[in-house]
Amino acid sequence: GLLGQGGMGQVYQVVDEHADGRRLALKLAHLSAGGSRAIEILKGEFALLASLVHPNLAEVRDFGHVRSDVAYFTQRLVSGVPLSQTGLRPDDPDAVPIWAQLCRALEYLHGKGILHRDIKPSNILVDLDARHLTLLDFGVSRVLGSREDRLLVGTFAYMPPEAIAGGPVDARSDLYSLGITLYRQLTGRVPFEGTHSQVLAAHMGQAPALPQGETGKPAVAAVVERLLDKEPGARYASAAEVAHALARVNGVALDAEPAASLAGYVLSGRFVGHE
Repeated sequence: GLLGQGGMGQVYQVVDEHADGRRLALKLAHLSAGGSRAIEILKGEFALLASLVHPNLAEVRDFGHVRSDVAYFTQRLVSGVPLSQTGLRPDDPDAVPIWAQLCRALEYLHGKGILHRDIKPSNILVDLDARHLTLLDFGVSRVLGSREDRLLVGTFAYMPPEAIAGGPVDARSDLYSLGITLYRQLTGRVPFEGTHSQVLAAHMGQAPALPQGETGKPAVAAVVERLLDKEPGARYASAAEVAHALARVNGVALDAEPAASLAGYVLSGRFVGHE
């Protein structure tokens, strides 16, 4: 069954007949639509995903070719709906554990030297029954320090100003996009709308203030506004710091990070010696 469709291909729900009928997500990429570098981009996406082990990231299974112009990879089928359809808000104490899952997934990526570069509600699936969040779509991810870390990638409405300006980006750039996502969950809209050029110009020079009445907790608005500061150094230093800030302003204690989340740091690490 078709799950979604994008510029380069489709995503299907499939049954893996070689794995006891396990249901997977199959991403097909039509390479002719992506140019000569499309296969290398897709290989890079798979290699990146395959190196990651975290309960809030979708693990990958396999990669290959259907034919010379169509490649694929499979990954764990994630249940849930896009964040924008959940009604989850950063000023809701009951939602703090779910926001913490998102922050921990980002903290894990950043600890591996990886930027997501496209944090937005449609790339975040939430299973409300299980109270579980999964961060998706690393198609525009870049390992920190790569030659491509200054490419204008991502979705305009969620793009940090330093990326627009072609400057260096780091973990705090993802936190800006996280701030836009939190703003969207508070207000039902993104702070800057219009043509591409208008949106990009607003990211560069317009301060997005939360309108009065959007949240009954000024301290929550202050967390969002700090994430959306134009100067990366004025934002929070890490995703973990954001999780603690959201818990604090909502008056709740942040639960200890679960073992499955902590294990990812070990399971995806490299052996460097027998000791």
